[in-house]
Amino acid sequence: MGFPCIVMRLILVSALLVSVSLEHSDMVCAQTIRLTEETDKQALLEFKSQVSETSRVVLGSWNDSLPLCSWTGVKCGLKHRRVTGVDLGGLKLTGVVSPFVGNLSFLRSLNLADNFFRGAIPLEVGNLFWLQYLNMSNNFLGGMIPVVLSNCSSLSTLDLSSNHLEQGVPFEFGSLSKLVILSLGRNNLTGKFPASLGNLTSLQMLDFIYNQIEGEIPGVYNLSSLIFLSITGNSFSGTLRPDFGSILPNLQILYMGINNFTVSGNYSSADLDFLGILTNRSQLQYLNFGFNKLSSQLLVFIANLSTQLTELSLGGNLIYGSIPHGIGNLVSLQTLDLGENLLTDILPPSLGELSELRKVLLYSNELYGEIASSLGNISGLTYLYLLNKSFEGSILQVLEVGKVGVVNLIRLGDSRELKDDETDKQALLEFKSQVSVDKGVVLSSWNNSFPVCNWNGVKCGRKHKRVTSLDLGGLQLGGVISPSIGNLSFLISLNLSDNSFGGTIPQEVGNLFRLEHLYMRSNVLGGGIPISLSNCSRLLDLLLDSNHLGEGVPPELGSLTKLANLDLGQNNLKGKFPASLGNLTSLRRFSLLSNNMEGEIPDDIGTLRPDFGNMLPNLRDLSMGGNNLTGAIPATLPNISSLEKLGIEYNSMTGSISPSFGKVRNLRILVLHRNSLGSGSSGDLKFLGALTNCTQLLRLHVSDNKLGGGLPASIANLSTNLISLGLSTNFIYGSIPNDIGNLISLQRLGLQENQLTGPLPTSIDRLLQLEGLNLHSNSMSGEIPSTIGNITRLDLLYLFNNSFEGIVPSSLGKCKNLRELWIGSNKLNGTIPREIMQIRPLVYLGLSGNSLTGSLPEDIGRLQNLGQLSLSGNKLSGQLPQTLGNCLSLEQLYLQGNSFDGDIPDISGLVGIKRVDLSKNNLSGSIPGYLANFSELENLNLSINNFEGRVPTEGIFKNATIVLVFGNKNLCGGIKELKLKSCIVQTPPMETKHSSHLKKVAIGESFFNQLSSAGVRGTIGYAAPEYGMGGEPSIHGDVYSFGVLLLEMFSGKRPTNELFEGSFTLHSYTKSALPERVLDIADKSILHNGLRVGFPVVECLKVILDVGLRCCEESPTNRLATSEAAKELISIRERFFKTRRTTRR
Repeated sequence: MGFPCIVMRLILVSALLVSVSLEHSDMVCAQTIRLTEETDKQALLEFKSQVSETSRVVLGSWNDSLPLCSWTGVKCGLKHRRVTGVDLGGLKLTGVVSPFVGNLSFLRSLNLADNFFRGAIPLEVGNLFWLQYLNMSNNFLGGMIPVVLSNCSSLSTLDLSSNHLEQGVPFEFGSLSKLVILSLGRNNLTGKFPASLGNLTSLQMLDFIYNQIEGEIPGVYNLSSLIFLSITGNSFSGTLRPDFGSILPNLQILYMGINNFTVSGNYSSADLDFLGILTNRSQLQYLNFGFNKLSSQLLVFIANLSTQLTELSLGGNLIYGSIPHGIGNLVSLQTLDLGENLLTDILPPSLGELSELRKVLLYSNELYGEIASSLGNISGLTYLYLLNKSFEGSILQVLEVGKVGVVNLIRLGDSRELKDDETDKQALLEFKSQVSVDKGVVLSSWNNSFPVCNWNGVKCGRKHKRVTSLDLGGLQLGGVISPSIGNLSFLISLNLSDNSFGGTIPQEVGNLFRLEHLYMRSNVLGGGIPISLSNCSRLLDLLLDSNHLGEGVPPELGSLTKLANLDLGQNNLKGKFPASLGNLTSLRRFSLLSNNMEGEIPDDIGTLRPDFGNMLPNLRDLSMGGNNLTGAIPATLPNISSLEKLGIEYNSMTGSISPSFGKVRNLRILVLHRNSLGSGSSGDLKFLGALTNCTQLLRLHVSDNKLGGGLPASIANLSTNLISLGLSTNFIYGSIPNDIGNLISLQRLGLQENQLTGPLPTSIDRLLQLEGLNLHSNSMSGEIPSTIGNITRLDLLYLFNNSFEGIVPSSLGKCKNLRELWIGSNKLNGTIPREIMQIRPLVYLGLSGNSLTGSLPEDIGRLQNLGQLSLSGNKLSGQLPQTLGNCLSLEQLYLQGNSFDGDIPDISGLVGIKRVDLSKNNLSGSIPGYLANFSELENLNLSINNFEGRVPTEGIFKNATIVLVFGNKNLCGGIKELKLKSCIVQTPPMETKHSSHLKKVAIGESFFNQLSSAGVRGTIGYAAPEYGMGGEPSIHGDVYSFGVLLLEMFSGKRPTNELFEGSFTLHSYTKSALPERVLDIADKSILHNGLRVGFPVVECLKVILDVGLRCCEESPTNRLATSEAAKELISIRERFFKTRRTTRR
C-alpha cells in the first residue's frame, strides 16, 4: 500500500514549501486538484493490489508511468479529470473487491461483471453518491447485499445476479427512485419480497430468478413501467390479482414459473382469467407460469394472446379442458409447454400452422386420438414430448410427411426400438439442440446426412462403432450441457474445455463408467461438483478449473483412486479439504488455485492439515494459491520426494519456510509470495542455504512476506538452472553477494523494496540471460558497473530510489532490447550518454532526481518508441534540441527543475502527448500556439520560467486546471482564471493624450486584478484577511493561504464548508478542538489508511495542525515565516516517520 495517508499528506505539504516559493499562491487551487486526482489513483492502485497476480497482467497499464485516465477500463471527466467510469467486465480477474473503490467519489459507472471476484461487496461502495450504473454480475461474491447501497441515490442499474449472495433483499432499496434495472437473480437470497420495492415506479426490469425468496409480491403491482419481470424458481405464494395484466401495461417478458402461485387461493376455475386481460398486451413475447398451483379450464382466449408471443409455458399445473383450435393464431410461437396437466380431447390440427415451433411438450395429460399429420409440416421441430396413454396411430408416419428431424422424441409403444449406435446419435443431436443457435454452425456436420462417426469432434471404436471420444474444446460453443451426454455409454474421453457453456454439470455424466478423461475447464459452469462423478471409477484426468463452481469438494471424489490429474482451480469452492483425498495415492497434479478453501479445524479455519504431505506421496504439482489459508506450512510437505512444484501464494500463511525443502531434490518451482511468512528477524532465510541442494530449481518467489535477516551469500550457490528469483518487499538487509554471477541462467531478479546496502557486484555482467533487474527502493551505493552493458538481453532495469553515484554507464547503449530504464532518485552525475539514444525499443527513460549536467543529446529524436521521458530535478542546461519533436510516441515529458533555456522547440508533431512539465527552468520566448490544439493534453506546466507575450485562449488554454503558467512575469492575457495581467494595447505615438489615458486604464485594470481576493490570491477562504481591506500582496499572505490548505488537508473540510459562517471559521474550528479533541476533527480517511500499530496519531496531528494555525494567524506579523514552516514540517516528518517503509505493499 505504500505510505499511510497521513505520511503522504505531510510529505506533500512539506515538499510544497521546500520546492516552490509561497510567492505563488495560485498553486493552492491547483494542488488541491492534484490531491483529489491522487485519491482516485491510489484507490485504483489499491484495487489492483487485491487482484491476484495471475490475472493482474491485464491491468499492466495501471502504474505511475501512465496517466490515470489512460489506464485500461478507466474513464475520466473532460473537465475535472476525476475517474467517472471503471469498466473491467469480462477480464477474468480474480481476487477481492477492495474497499478503496469507495474513494472514487466522482464515479458514475462501475462494471466488474463476468470475473472471478470473491468475498463480500465492500460497504464503502455506498459512498459513491454519483453512481448510476453498478454491475457485479457473474462473480463469486458472497455475504449480504450491503444496505448502504441505498445511499447511491442516482443508481439506474443495479445488477448483482449470478453470485452467492445470501439473506434478504434490503428494504431500503425502495428509496432508489431512479432505478430502471434491478437484477438479483441466481443467488441464494431468502426472506420476503420487500414491499418498499413498490416505490420504484421507474423500474423496467426486475430479475429475482432462482433464489429462495418466499411470500407474496404486493409491491410488484405498483411497478407500472415494468417491461421484464422474472421471479421463476423461488418460493413465492399467495394469490395473483386477475387484473395485474392491466396494471402492468408495458409487460413484454413474464417469467413466474416454479413457485406456489394461485389466483383465487382455492384452486378456482377462474385461475386463468388473468390471461384474458393479457390478450391486450400486444408486445408480450414470453409468458411462463409453469409449475405453480393454477387450476382452471384452458380457455379459448389464450389463442388471442399477442401474435409476437414466442413462449407459452403453463405446464406443471392443474389445468383441464382441451387445447383451443385457435392456437394456430400464435404465429410466432416457438415453445408450447402444457405438459403435466389434466388436458383431454384430441390435438387440434391447427398446431401444424405454427411454423416457428421448436418445442412441443404435451406429455402427462389425458389427450387421445390420432396425432394430427399437420405436425409433419413443422420442419424446425426439435422437441416433441407426447407421452400419454391414449394416442393412436404411428408417430413415424406423421413425421415422414414433412421429413421432420425431431431429435428428442418420447415415442409411443408401437415404434421400433433404437439401435445402440442410434442411441449415441440421438444423444449427440440432443446435445446439439442445447448449444446456442449462433454457435451451432460449427456442428453443422451433425445431421442425418453423415455417419455419426464422421461428425466434427466425434471418434468411434473400430469394432462396435460406438462413440468413444467427443472433443469440442476451444470451439467457443455456448448454451448448456445436455443431460443426454450421459447416454454415451462407451465414452472414454470428453473435452468441452475453452467454451462458454453455462448451467450446471449434469448428474448424468456420472453414468459414463468407462470415462477416463473429463475436461470442462474454462467455461461458466455453476452449481456444485456432482457427487455422481465418483461413479466414474476409471477417471485419470478431471479438469474443471476456471468455472463458477461453488459449494465444497465432494468427499466422494476420494474414491477415484486412479486419478492422476485433478484441477479445480479458479472456481468458488469453499469448505474444508476432505480427508478422503488422502486416498488419491496416484495423484500427480492437484490444483485448488484461486478458490475460497478453508482448513480442517473448525476453531482455526484455514489451517492446512499438519499431515497433508503424507497424504499424496506421488504428487508432483500442488497449487493452492489464492485461497483463505492460514497457519504454518505443513512440516510434512517436504516429505513428498516427488514434488516438483509447490504454490501457496496469495494466502495468509505464517511461520517459517522450512529448510527441509532442501531434501526435495526434484523441486523446480517454489512460489510462496504474498503471505505473512517470517518474523522480520535473522534466521528467516535459512531455507535459502538448504535450497542449494535443489539443483533443478527454476523459480523461487518469496516476495511480499515478513522475511528478515541478512541476505546470505549462499544464494549465489542456488541452482544454475534458476531463471527467476524474487525476494522483494521483505526486511532483508546486507549486500548482494559478489558471486551472484554464478546464477548464469537467471532471467528475472527482484530484490526491490528491502534494506540492502553496498554496491552492485561487478559479477552481475555474467548474467547474460538476464531480462529484468529490479533493485529499486533500497539503500545501495557505489557506481553502476560499466560492464552492465554486457547484459544485452536486458528488457527492464529498475535502480531508482537508491544512492548510486558516479556517471550513467555509456555501455548501456549495448542493451539493444531495453524498453524500461529507471535510474532516477540516486546521486548520479555527469552527462547523459549519447549511446542511450541508440536504444530504439526504449519506451520509458527515467533519470530524474540526480545531479546530471550538460544538455539533452540531439540524438533524442531517434527514440521513436519513447512514451515517457523523465529528466526532472537535475542540473541540465542548454537549449532543448529540435529533434525532440521527432519522438512521435511521446505521451509524458518531465523536464522540470533544470536550467534549460531558449525557446520551446517545435514539438507540434507530438499530437498524442498527455503531460508536459517544463516548469522551473530558464525557458523564454512565447508559448507556442499549436499547444492549444493538443486534444490529448491533460496537464501543461510552464510555470517559473521566462516566457513572455500573450497566452493563448483557445483549446486547452481555456481550462485553468490543465495549464499552469505562473511565475512568468512577462506573460499577459489568457483566461481570467490564470490571473495574469492584461496585455497593454500599443497606440500610435502622436496620440499622446489618448495613449496616456489608455495606459492609465490598463494599469488600473491590472492593479485592480492584483488586489482582487478572488483573483491573484486564490479563492474565497484561502485569501489573507488583509487583502480584503486593500492590502498589498506579500509573503505573509501566501503563508496564510498555505496554513488554510494545511488545515484543510488534515481536517477534510474546506474553508468554504457550509459549517463555517460569521466568525466561526476553519481556523477557529480547529483551534477549539486542540489539544483534547483532535481526533474529532481529523479526516477519518487518515485514521484508516495504513498506519502501523501503535502509531502516535494524536500527537502527530496536534503538531501538524498547530503549524497550520500559526501560519494563518489573523495578524500578518504573528504568522510563521516560510522557512520556519518548512523546517517544522520536515522535523515532524523525521520525528514520526523515521522508517522508510511503514507498511508492506
